[in-house]
Amino acid sequence: MKPTSSLRKLHGINGNIGKLQTCFQHPCDPGKTIHTLLDPPHIFKCIRKNLQKVGKFLVPKGEKVCHYHYSALLHYEEEQAGLRAVPKLTRAHISPNAFEKMSVKLTVELFSESTAAAMEFYSKKEKCKQLHESAATSNFARRMNKLFDCLNSRRPENVRYDEADHIATLKENIAYVDDWNICIQTLPVPRQVSFLTKPTCAALRITLHSPVALTESLLKSGFCYVLSGKFGQDPLEIDTLTVLLDDIHMEPDDCAKHYPALDDRLFTKDCILDYLAGYVVKKFSSMSC
Repeated sequence: MKPTSSLRKLHGINGNIGKLQTCFQHPCDPGKTIHTLLDPPHIFKCIRKNLQKVGKFLVPKGEKVCHYHYSALLHYEEEQAGLRAVPKLTRAHISPNAFEKMSVKLTVELFSESTAAAMEFYSKKEKCKQLHESAATSNFARRMNKLFDCLNSRRPENVRYDEADHIATLKENIAYVDDWNICIQTLPVPRQVSFLTKPTCAALRITLHSPVALTESLLKSGFCYVLSGKFGQDPLEIDTLTVLLDDIHMEPDDCAKHYPALDDRLFTKDCILDYLAGYVVKKFSSMSC
């Protein structure tokens, strides 16, 4: 997140409580505003990583979201001889390796409704003592699941044409994160580690505030609905690669006509392969085996 953090800092973007700034004036058109958006799946992976690292989150009302509850849930699941309450849950969800940590699917499945329901089910069993006080953990999983759905609608059938519910969910989570942050600040310093890291917390607040502002603005402009999933990084990368791949099949004159500023650049398959190879090398160079 360092390159994007530097860019946000350059434009005065700040996600810290009391200093919130999620947009800036368009440099070429003073009448327009550019909203800063962070990739929601990456934020959720950071939340999962924080929980695994610190072991527990101290949330408002004196409750604890514990990572070991997920381990206990898997243990009870593996003891079942027949049907399982949450068959998709595996060790990769709870203790992922360096490669598995990059999987959005594993993160979303960990914070899913089925995981929360299974945890709630086992917490009522007398023999499942490790889950008897797991209500906060299951509620947190439900919160993350609902929030991810709000930030990841990609098709019209996934969106209610009355966006009030989505906006209300985002605003409710904005208040939740603010209350959580304030609550943590009242604790002794050693206990303040049971929270999101400062960069993750700031990024989460930006990720919640910007879609609300954008959605409300687009709806006022006449849009029937807003596909919040299109705000993420993947759609941007797909569009960029689509343009580059289209340029591969362009004649040089057509390429210069459509992209005069890029006339001297080579739009070849080798460029695409070099880009993808560099991305893979960068990812694997940061992995520890």
